[in-house]
Amino acid sequence: MISLKSLGLVVIFLVAGCNCNSTSSDNNELDVCEIDTELTCKNLTRGTNCGCVSKGTKAKCCHFKLNLVADYLYNNCGFNELTALYFFNCSSLSQPSISQLDLSPILKKYPNLQTLAFTNSDYNMIKVDPKVGNISNVRCLNVSYNSLDNSTDVANVINSIPSLQLIDVSNNNLSHAPNISGRSDFSLHIANNEFLNCDGIKEQMLENIKFVHPDQTLCRKFVTITQWSKEDTVSLNLSSIASTIMIHKQCPPKCSCSESRIVTEKGENNQNQVSNIAVAVNCSYRHLTKMPESLPTYTTTLDVSHNNITSLNLNGLKPDSNYDKLNYINANYNEIKTLQTLEGSEFLKAFEYLSLKGNQISKIPHFLEKAVTGTPSGKGQILLSDNKFECNCDTALHMKPMLVALEKHIVDFENIYCNNMEIKIIDLVNEKVCTINEINYIYYIIVAEVLLLLLLVGKVSYDYWVFKHVGYLPWPASKMPRLPCDCVLEN
Repeated sequence: MISLKSLGLVVIFLVAGCNCNSTSSDNNELDVCEIDTELTCKNLTRGTNCGCVSKGTKAKCCHFKLNLVADYLYNNCGFNELTALYFFNCSSLSQPSISQLDLSPILKKYPNLQTLAFTNSDYNMIKVDPKVGNISNVRCLNVSYNSLDNSTDVANVINSIPSLQLIDVSNNNLSHAPNISGRSDFSLHIANNEFLNCDGIKEQMLENIKFVHPDQTLCRKFVTITQWSKEDTVSLNLSSIASTIMIHKQCPPKCSCSESRIVTEKGENNQNQVSNIAVAVNCSYRHLTKMPESLPTYTTTLDVSHNNITSLNLNGLKPDSNYDKLNYINANYNEIKTLQTLEGSEFLKAFEYLSLKGNQISKIPHFLEKAVTGTPSGKGQILLSDNKFECNCDTALHMKPMLVALEKHIVDFENIYCNNMEIKIIDLVNEKVCTINEINYIYYIIVAEVLLLLLLVGKVSYDYWVFKHVGYLPWPASKMPRLPCDCVLEN
Protein backbone atom coordinates (compact mmCIF):
# COMPACT_ATOMS: atom_id res chain seq x y z
CA MET A 1 0.00 0.00 0.00
CA ILE A 2 1.10 3.57 -0.54
CA SER A 3 2.05 5.32 2.66
CA LEU A 4 0.64 8.75 3.47
CA LYS A 5 4.09 10.26 3.05
CA SER A 6 4.53 8.66 -0.37
CA LEU A 7 1.05 9.75 -1.40
CA GLY A 8 1.88 13.30 -0.39
CA LEU A 9 5.02 13.24 -2.48
CA VAL A 10 3.04 11.91 -5.43
CA VAL A 11 0.67 14.84 -5.12
CA ILE A 12 3.60 17.24 -5.00
CA PHE A 13 5.03 15.66 -8.12
CA LEU A 14 1.76 15.78 -10.00
CA VAL A 15 1.45 19.47 -9.26
CA ALA A 16 5.03 20.38 -10.14
CA GLY A 17 5.76 17.87 -12.89
CA CYS A 18 9.09 16.13 -12.32
CA ASN A 19 10.67 19.31 -10.91
CA CYS A 20 12.70 19.48 -14.09
CA ASN A 21 10.74 22.48 -15.23
CA SER A 22 11.44 24.42 -12.07
CA THR A 23 13.74 26.94 -13.70
CA SER A 24 12.25 30.33 -14.41
CA SER A 25 11.28 31.55 -17.83
CA ASP A 26 14.35 33.77 -17.76
CA ASN A 27 16.46 30.60 -17.80
CA ASN A 28 14.84 29.10 -20.93
CA GLU A 29 12.36 26.88 -19.11
CA LEU A 30 12.46 23.23 -20.17
CA ASP A 31 8.79 22.64 -20.89
CA VAL A 32 9.49 19.08 -22.12
CA CYS A 33 10.18 18.05 -18.52
CA GLU A 34 6.54 17.82 -17.54
CA ILE A 35 4.84 14.50 -16.80
CA ASP A 36 1.14 14.43 -17.70
CA THR A 37 -0.89 15.03 -14.52
CA GLU A 38 -3.38 12.33 -15.54
CA LEU A 39 -0.70 9.67 -15.01
CA THR A 40 -1.33 8.45 -11.47
CA CYS A 41 0.29 5.53 -9.67
CA LYS A 42 -1.45 2.20 -9.42
CA ASN A 43 -2.05 0.90 -5.94
CA LEU A 44 0.69 -1.76 -6.13
CA THR A 45 3.60 -2.77 -3.93
CA ARG A 46 7.16 -3.30 -5.07
CA GLY A 47 7.79 -6.55 -6.91
CA THR A 48 4.28 -7.09 -8.30
CA ASN A 49 3.16 -6.98 -11.93
CA CYS A 50 3.67 -4.02 -14.21
CA GLY A 51 2.97 -0.93 -12.13
CA CYS A 52 3.06 1.45 -15.06
CA VAL A 53 0.49 3.65 -16.72
CA SER A 54 0.89 5.54 -19.97
CA LYS A 55 -0.60 8.26 -22.07
CA GLY A 56 0.69 8.71 -25.59
CA THR A 57 4.48 8.69 -25.39
CA LYS A 58 4.61 9.34 -21.62
CA ALA A 59 4.70 6.69 -18.90
CA LYS A 60 4.81 6.52 -15.12
CA CYS A 61 5.87 3.46 -13.10
CA CYS A 62 5.50 3.05 -9.33
CA HIS A 63 6.32 0.75 -6.41
CA PHE A 64 8.27 -2.20 -7.82
CA LYS A 65 11.82 -3.49 -7.91
CA LEU A 66 13.89 -2.94 -11.01
CA ASN A 67 16.56 -5.09 -12.58
CA LEU A 68 16.82 -4.86 -16.36
CA VAL A 69 14.06 -2.33 -16.26
CA ALA A 70 14.20 -1.46 -19.96
CA ASP A 71 13.52 -5.02 -21.05
CA TYR A 72 10.84 -5.37 -18.38
CA LEU A 73 8.97 -2.35 -19.65
CA TYR A 74 9.44 -3.13 -23.29
CA ASN A 75 8.33 -6.76 -23.03
CA ASN A 76 5.60 -6.58 -20.39
CA CYS A 77 4.06 -3.14 -20.67
CA GLY A 78 4.03 -2.57 -24.40
CA PHE A 79 5.77 0.82 -24.38
CA ASN A 80 7.67 1.69 -27.52
CA GLU A 81 8.52 5.28 -28.53
CA LEU A 82 8.59 6.94 -25.09
CA THR A 83 9.58 10.62 -24.71
CA ALA A 84 8.95 10.90 -20.95
CA LEU A 85 9.39 8.17 -18.34
CA TYR A 86 8.95 8.58 -14.59
CA PHE A 87 9.72 6.02 -11.86
CA PHE A 88 8.33 6.61 -8.37
CA ASN A 89 9.23 4.62 -5.22
CA CYS A 90 11.15 1.88 -7.05
CA SER A 91 14.28 0.02 -6.01
CA SER A 92 17.15 -1.95 -7.46
CA LEU A 93 17.70 -5.72 -7.30
CA SER A 94 21.47 -5.28 -7.02
CA GLN A 95 23.49 -5.92 -3.88
CA PRO A 96 21.46 -5.35 -0.71
CA SER A 97 23.91 -2.79 0.71
CA ILE A 98 24.41 -0.94 -2.57
CA SER A 99 21.43 0.43 -4.45
CA GLN A 100 22.85 1.41 -7.82
CA LEU A 101 20.89 3.06 -10.59
CA ASP A 102 22.23 2.27 -14.07
CA LEU A 103 20.55 4.48 -16.65
CA SER A 104 22.21 2.80 -19.62
CA PRO A 105 19.51 0.14 -20.34
CA ILE A 106 16.75 2.77 -20.29
CA LEU A 107 18.65 5.17 -22.55
CA LYS A 108 19.57 2.38 -24.95
CA LYS A 109 16.04 0.98 -25.19
CA TYR A 110 14.32 4.37 -25.47
CA PRO A 111 16.61 6.76 -27.41
CA ASN A 112 13.78 9.28 -27.92
CA LEU A 113 13.40 10.01 -24.20
CA GLN A 114 13.61 13.69 -23.34
CA THR A 115 12.55 13.43 -19.68
CA LEU A 116 13.68 10.69 -17.29
CA ALA A 117 12.96 10.59 -13.56
CA PHE A 118 13.77 8.19 -10.69
CA THR A 119 12.47 9.77 -7.48
CA ASN A 120 11.55 8.78 -3.94
CA SER A 121 13.64 5.62 -4.11
CA ASP A 122 16.70 4.27 -2.30
CA TYR A 123 19.49 4.68 -4.84
CA ASN A 124 22.85 5.83 -3.47
CA MET A 125 24.85 5.32 -6.68
CA ILE A 126 24.14 6.32 -10.27
CA LYS A 127 25.93 5.63 -13.53
CA VAL A 128 25.56 5.60 -17.30
CA ASP A 129 27.64 4.14 -20.12
CA PRO A 130 29.13 7.13 -22.01
CA LYS A 131 28.65 5.29 -25.31
CA VAL A 132 24.93 4.92 -24.63
CA GLY A 133 24.65 8.48 -23.33
CA ASN A 134 25.97 9.87 -26.60
CA ILE A 135 22.93 8.53 -28.48
CA SER A 136 20.47 9.88 -25.91
CA ASN A 137 18.15 12.87 -26.36
CA VAL A 138 17.41 13.28 -22.65
CA ARG A 139 17.31 16.94 -21.71
CA CYS A 140 15.99 16.60 -18.17
CA LEU A 141 17.03 14.05 -15.53
CA ASN A 142 15.32 13.97 -12.13
CA VAL A 143 16.89 11.80 -9.41
CA SER A 144 15.58 13.74 -6.42
CA TYR A 145 14.53 12.18 -3.11
CA ASN A 146 17.13 9.39 -3.20
CA SER A 147 20.27 8.71 -1.17
CA LEU A 148 22.94 9.81 -3.65
CA ASP A 149 26.11 10.77 -1.81
CA ASN A 150 28.83 10.79 -4.48
CA SER A 151 29.01 13.99 -6.51
CA THR A 152 31.60 12.43 -8.82
CA ASP A 153 29.05 9.83 -9.94
CA VAL A 154 26.57 12.59 -10.70
CA ALA A 155 29.20 14.60 -12.61
CA ASN A 156 30.10 11.54 -14.70
CA VAL A 157 26.45 11.03 -15.63
CA ILE A 158 26.08 14.70 -16.61
CA ASN A 159 29.24 14.69 -18.68
CA SER A 160 28.23 11.38 -20.34
CA ILE A 161 24.89 12.71 -21.65
CA PRO A 162 25.69 15.62 -24.01
CA SER A 163 22.01 16.45 -24.56
CA LEU A 164 21.31 16.95 -20.84
CA GLN A 165 20.36 20.52 -19.91
CA LEU A 166 18.98 20.15 -16.39
CA ILE A 167 19.47 17.65 -13.57
CA ASP A 168 17.52 17.57 -10.31
CA VAL A 169 19.55 16.03 -7.46
CA SER A 170 17.66 17.80 -4.68
CA ASN A 171 16.84 16.00 -1.43
CA ASN A 172 19.80 13.63 -1.53
CA ASN A 173 22.94 13.25 0.62
CA LEU A 174 25.47 15.08 -1.54
CA SER A 175 28.26 16.87 0.31
CA HIS A 176 29.61 18.72 -2.75
CA ALA A 177 28.14 20.06 -5.96
CA PRO A 178 29.08 17.93 -8.98
CA ASN A 179 32.02 19.28 -10.93
CA ILE A 180 30.48 20.12 -14.31
CA SER A 181 32.88 21.29 -17.00
CA GLY A 182 32.35 22.57 -20.51
CA ARG A 183 28.54 22.79 -20.19
CA SER A 184 27.39 26.32 -20.90
CA ASP A 185 23.98 27.32 -19.50
CA PHE A 186 23.49 24.02 -17.70
CA SER A 187 20.95 24.03 -14.85
CA LEU A 188 21.43 22.20 -11.55
CA HIS A 189 18.81 21.73 -8.81
CA ILE A 190 20.66 20.76 -5.64
CA ALA A 191 18.45 22.10 -2.83
CA ASN A 192 17.88 20.24 0.44
CA ASN A 193 21.15 18.31 0.52
CA GLU A 194 21.67 18.75 4.25
CA PHE A 195 25.47 18.49 4.30
CA LEU A 196 26.18 20.32 1.04
CA ASN A 197 29.49 22.18 1.24
CA CYS A 198 29.87 25.66 -0.28
CA ASP A 199 33.35 24.90 -1.62
CA GLY A 200 33.43 24.88 -5.40
CA ILE A 201 29.97 26.35 -5.93
CA LYS A 202 31.25 29.81 -6.80
CA GLU A 203 33.60 28.26 -9.38
CA GLN A 204 30.63 26.41 -10.88
CA MET A 205 28.69 29.66 -11.16
CA LEU A 206 31.63 31.25 -12.95
CA GLU A 207 31.36 28.41 -15.48
CA ASN A 208 27.78 29.61 -16.24
CA ILE A 209 26.15 26.76 -14.31
CA LYS A 210 22.68 27.92 -13.26
CA PHE A 211 21.45 26.82 -9.83
CA VAL A 212 17.67 26.37 -9.65
CA HIS A 213 16.02 28.18 -6.70
CA PRO A 214 19.28 29.69 -5.31
CA ASP A 215 17.35 31.52 -2.57
CA GLN A 216 16.06 28.20 -1.24
CA THR A 217 19.33 26.27 -1.63
CA LEU A 218 21.64 26.28 1.39
CA CYS A 219 25.23 25.16 1.71
CA ARG A 220 27.52 24.89 4.72
CA LYS A 221 30.65 27.00 5.16
CA PHE A 222 33.20 26.85 7.98
CA VAL A 223 34.06 30.43 8.92
CA THR A 224 34.97 32.77 11.73
CA ILE A 225 31.83 34.75 12.57
CA THR A 226 32.98 38.31 13.18
CA GLN A 227 30.17 39.31 15.52
CA TRP A 228 30.79 36.42 17.90
CA SER A 229 34.57 36.05 17.37
CA LYS A 230 34.38 32.29 17.14
CA GLU A 231 34.69 29.62 14.52
CA ASP A 232 31.51 27.93 13.42
CA THR A 233 29.67 26.41 10.48
CA VAL A 234 27.08 28.70 8.93
CA SER A 235 24.48 28.12 6.24
CA LEU A 236 24.59 30.35 3.18
CA ASN A 237 22.01 30.49 0.45
CA LEU A 238 23.38 30.31 -3.06
CA SER A 239 22.05 33.77 -3.89
CA SER A 240 24.55 35.32 -1.48
CA ILE A 241 27.36 33.36 -3.12
CA ALA A 242 26.14 34.43 -6.57
CA SER A 243 26.13 38.06 -5.48
CA THR A 244 29.87 37.92 -4.78
CA ILE A 245 30.44 37.08 -8.44
CA MET A 246 28.91 40.45 -9.31
CA ILE A 247 31.30 42.34 -7.02
CA HIS A 248 33.74 43.32 -9.75
CA LYS A 249 30.86 44.41 -12.03
CA GLN A 250 29.17 46.53 -9.36
CA CYS A 251 32.36 47.95 -7.86
CA PRO A 252 32.53 51.79 -8.15
CA PRO A 253 35.06 53.24 -10.62
CA LYS A 254 38.59 53.66 -9.22
CA CYS A 255 37.70 51.44 -6.21
CA SER A 256 38.51 47.86 -5.24
CA CYS A 257 35.93 45.45 -3.80
CA SER A 258 36.27 42.15 -1.96
CA GLU A 259 34.46 39.71 0.30
CA SER A 260 35.00 40.80 3.88
CA ARG A 261 33.16 38.55 6.33
CA ILE A 262 30.11 36.47 7.10
CA VAL A 263 27.18 38.40 8.55
CA THR A 264 24.63 36.41 10.52
CA GLU A 265 21.31 38.05 11.32
CA LYS A 266 17.70 37.23 12.06
CA GLY A 267 15.54 36.09 9.17
CA GLU A 268 11.85 36.71 8.64
CA ASN A 269 9.77 36.95 11.84
CA ASN A 270 13.05 36.81 13.82
CA GLN A 271 13.00 33.03 13.72
CA ASN A 272 15.78 31.73 11.48
CA GLN A 273 19.43 32.72 11.30
CA VAL A 274 20.36 33.98 7.83
CA SER A 275 24.00 34.24 6.76
CA ASN A 276 25.26 36.51 4.00
CA ILE A 277 28.67 37.32 2.56
CA ALA A 278 29.44 40.97 3.28
CA VAL A 279 31.42 43.13 0.85
CA ALA A 280 34.18 45.64 1.64
CA VAL A 281 34.77 48.57 -0.74
CA ASN A 282 38.09 50.45 -0.68
CA CYS A 283 38.07 53.87 -2.37
CA SER A 284 40.94 55.46 -0.43
CA TYR A 285 43.50 57.70 -2.18
CA ARG A 286 41.34 57.95 -5.33
CA HIS A 287 40.95 61.77 -5.56
CA LEU A 288 37.18 61.47 -5.06
CA THR A 289 35.16 64.65 -4.51
CA LYS A 290 31.93 62.91 -3.47
CA MET A 291 30.68 59.60 -2.13
CA PRO A 292 30.34 56.71 -4.64
CA GLU A 293 26.91 56.74 -6.31
CA SER A 294 26.37 52.99 -5.82
CA LEU A 295 28.00 50.01 -4.12
CA PRO A 296 27.95 46.22 -4.66
CA THR A 297 25.08 44.28 -3.12
CA TYR A 298 25.40 43.78 0.66
CA THR A 299 28.28 46.23 1.13
CA THR A 300 28.89 46.73 4.85
CA THR A 301 32.31 48.44 4.85
CA LEU A 302 33.33 51.55 2.91
CA ASP A 303 36.75 53.23 3.04
CA VAL A 304 36.85 56.66 1.36
CA SER A 305 39.75 58.06 3.37
CA HIS A 306 42.39 60.44 1.96
CA ASN A 307 40.21 61.98 -0.74
CA ASN A 308 38.66 65.40 -1.40
CA ILE A 309 35.10 64.61 -0.36
CA THR A 310 33.25 67.65 0.97
CA SER A 311 29.97 66.10 2.12
CA LEU A 312 28.66 62.86 3.64
CA ASN A 313 25.25 63.26 2.02
CA LEU A 314 23.72 59.80 2.42
CA ASN A 315 20.14 61.06 2.09
CA GLY A 316 20.33 62.01 -1.59
CA LEU A 317 21.31 58.55 -2.85
CA LYS A 318 19.23 56.47 -5.26
CA PRO A 319 17.15 53.60 -3.80
CA ASP A 320 19.28 50.98 -5.59
CA SER A 321 22.62 52.42 -4.45
CA ASN A 322 23.07 49.51 -1.96
CA TYR A 323 23.95 51.73 1.00
CA ASP A 324 21.23 50.04 3.09
CA LYS A 325 23.57 47.47 4.73
CA LEU A 326 26.46 49.88 5.26
CA ASN A 327 27.55 50.08 8.90
CA TYR A 328 31.25 51.01 8.67
CA ILE A 329 32.59 54.20 7.07
CA ASN A 330 36.16 55.45 7.13
CA ALA A 331 36.18 59.02 5.80
CA ASN A 332 39.42 60.20 7.41
CA TYR A 333 41.37 63.09 5.89
CA ASN A 334 38.86 64.60 3.52
CA GLU A 335 37.35 68.11 3.34
CA ILE A 336 34.09 67.46 5.17
CA LYS A 337 32.93 70.61 6.96
CA THR A 338 29.62 69.56 8.52
CA LEU A 339 27.77 66.49 9.76
CA GLN A 340 24.31 67.97 9.16
CA THR A 341 23.94 65.98 5.92
CA LEU A 342 23.92 62.76 7.99
CA GLU A 343 20.81 63.73 9.94
CA GLY A 344 17.97 61.26 9.38
CA SER A 345 20.04 58.90 7.21
CA GLU A 346 19.53 55.13 7.39
CA PHE A 347 23.24 54.74 8.15
CA LEU A 348 22.92 56.42 11.56
CA LYS A 349 20.13 54.04 12.59
CA ALA A 350 22.36 50.96 12.71
CA PHE A 351 25.98 52.02 12.20
CA GLU A 352 28.89 50.46 14.06
CA TYR A 353 31.84 52.63 13.03
CA LEU A 354 32.24 56.16 11.65
CA SER A 355 35.73 57.67 11.43
CA LEU A 356 36.03 61.35 10.49
CA LYS A 357 39.54 62.21 11.61
CA GLY A 358 41.43 64.94 9.80
CA ASN A 359 38.50 66.85 8.27
CA GLN A 360 37.24 70.44 8.69
CA ILE A 361 34.34 69.83 11.05
CA SER A 362 33.77 72.74 13.43
CA LYS A 363 30.72 71.55 15.41
CA ILE A 364 29.18 68.30 16.64
CA PRO A 365 25.40 68.41 16.03
CA HIS A 366 23.09 67.37 18.86
CA PHE A 367 21.34 64.68 16.78
CA LEU A 368 24.59 62.70 16.78
CA GLU A 369 24.25 62.01 20.50
CA LYS A 370 20.85 60.39 20.02
CA ALA A 371 22.06 58.47 16.96
CA VAL A 372 25.08 56.99 18.74
CA THR A 373 23.18 55.81 21.79
CA GLY A 374 20.11 54.74 19.81
CA THR A 375 21.69 52.11 17.54
CA PRO A 376 20.34 48.55 18.02
CA SER A 377 23.67 47.27 19.32
CA GLY A 378 24.34 50.42 21.34
CA LYS A 379 27.99 50.10 20.32
CA GLY A 380 28.35 52.73 17.60
CA GLN A 381 31.87 54.24 17.56
CA ILE A 382 33.00 57.62 16.20
CA LEU A 383 36.45 59.18 15.73
CA LEU A 384 36.65 63.00 15.47
CA SER A 385 40.21 64.07 16.30
CA ASP A 386 42.28 66.45 14.15
CA ASN A 387 39.32 68.57 13.00
CA LYS A 388 38.72 72.34 13.02
CA PHE A 389 36.73 72.77 16.22
CA GLU A 390 36.50 76.46 17.18
CA CYS A 391 36.44 76.68 20.96
CA ASN A 392 34.47 79.37 22.74
CA CYS A 393 32.00 79.65 25.57
CA ASP A 394 29.34 77.72 23.65
CA THR A 395 31.83 74.87 23.10
CA ALA A 396 32.53 74.68 26.83
CA LEU A 397 28.86 74.84 27.80
CA HIS A 398 27.46 72.38 25.22
CA MET A 399 30.03 70.43 23.21
CA LYS A 400 32.25 69.46 26.14
CA PRO A 401 29.39 67.86 28.15
CA MET A 402 28.34 65.95 25.01
CA LEU A 403 31.84 64.52 24.55
CA VAL A 404 31.96 63.43 28.17
CA ALA A 405 28.52 61.82 27.90
CA LEU A 406 29.61 59.91 24.78
CA GLU A 407 32.97 58.87 26.17
CA LYS A 408 32.31 55.16 25.43
CA HIS A 409 31.35 55.91 21.83
CA ILE A 410 33.78 58.66 20.77
CA VAL A 411 36.94 56.61 20.83
CA ASP A 412 39.40 59.54 20.62
CA PHE A 413 37.49 62.07 22.74
CA GLU A 414 40.62 62.79 24.81
CA ASN A 415 42.52 63.78 21.67
CA ILE A 416 40.00 66.26 20.29
CA TYR A 417 41.73 69.68 20.45
CA CYS A 418 40.56 73.20 19.85
CA ASN A 419 41.67 74.68 16.55
CA ASN A 420 42.08 78.22 17.93
CA MET A 421 43.91 77.34 21.14
CA GLU A 422 46.26 74.65 22.45
CA ILE A 423 43.85 72.81 24.71
CA LYS A 424 41.68 69.71 24.65
CA ILE A 425 37.97 70.37 24.48
CA ILE A 426 37.35 68.19 27.55
CA ASP A 427 39.81 70.41 29.49
CA LEU A 428 37.95 73.65 28.81
CA VAL A 429 37.07 75.59 31.97
CA ASN A 430 33.87 77.62 31.75
CA GLU A 431 35.16 80.48 33.90
CA LYS A 432 38.24 80.92 31.75
CA VAL A 433 36.64 80.50 28.35
CA CYS A 434 33.41 82.34 29.01
CA THR A 435 34.60 85.99 29.45
CA ILE A 436 32.44 88.93 30.60
CA ASN A 437 32.08 90.16 27.06
CA GLU A 438 30.74 86.78 25.99
CA ILE A 439 28.24 85.91 28.69
CA ASN A 440 27.38 89.04 30.78
CA TYR A 441 25.60 91.07 28.11
CA ILE A 442 22.36 89.31 29.03
CA TYR A 443 22.73 90.47 32.61
CA TYR A 444 23.05 94.09 31.43
CA ILE A 445 19.79 93.75 29.59
CA ILE A 446 18.07 92.25 32.62
CA VAL A 447 19.38 95.02 34.92
CA ALA A 448 18.24 97.68 32.45
CA GLU A 449 14.76 96.18 32.27
CA VAL A 450 14.51 96.04 36.06
CA LEU A 451 15.58 99.70 36.34
CA LEU A 452 13.00 100.77 33.75
CA LEU A 453 10.31 98.86 35.60
CA LEU A 454 11.25 100.52 38.90
CA LEU A 455 11.25 103.95 37.24
CA LEU A 456 7.78 103.34 35.79
CA VAL A 457 6.38 102.18 39.11
CA GLY A 458 7.95 105.22 40.82
CA LYS A 459 6.51 107.64 38.32
CA VAL A 460 3.00 106.20 38.61
CA SER A 461 3.23 106.28 42.41
CA TYR A 462 4.37 109.95 42.36
CA ASP A 463 1.56 111.01 40.04
CA TYR A 464 -0.99 109.32 42.25
CA TRP A 465 0.40 111.13 45.35
CA VAL A 466 0.26 114.50 43.58
CA PHE A 467 -3.31 113.97 42.46
CA LYS A 468 -4.48 112.98 45.95
CA HIS A 469 -2.82 115.87 47.77
CA VAL A 470 -2.81 118.76 45.28
CA GLY A 471 -5.83 117.93 43.16
CA TYR A 472 -4.43 118.29 39.72
CA LEU A 473 -2.79 115.91 37.39
CA PRO A 474 0.87 116.08 36.48
CA TRP A 475 1.73 117.94 33.32
CA PRO A 476 2.00 114.82 31.01
CA ALA A 477 -1.39 113.52 32.10
CA SER A 478 -3.08 116.98 31.81
CA LYS A 479 -2.00 117.31 28.19
CA MET A 480 -3.55 113.97 27.18
CA PRO A 481 -6.87 114.18 25.18
CA ARG A 482 -10.11 113.41 27.00
CA LEU A 483 -11.49 109.89 26.55
CA PRO A 484 -15.18 108.84 26.44
CA CYS A 485 -14.83 107.12 29.78
CA ASP A 486 -13.62 110.29 31.54
CA CYS A 487 -17.20 111.61 31.93
CA VAL A 488 -18.30 108.42 33.59
CA LEU A 489 -15.42 108.63 36.03
CA GLU A 490 -16.19 112.29 36.78
CA ASN A 491 -19.89 111.54 37.51
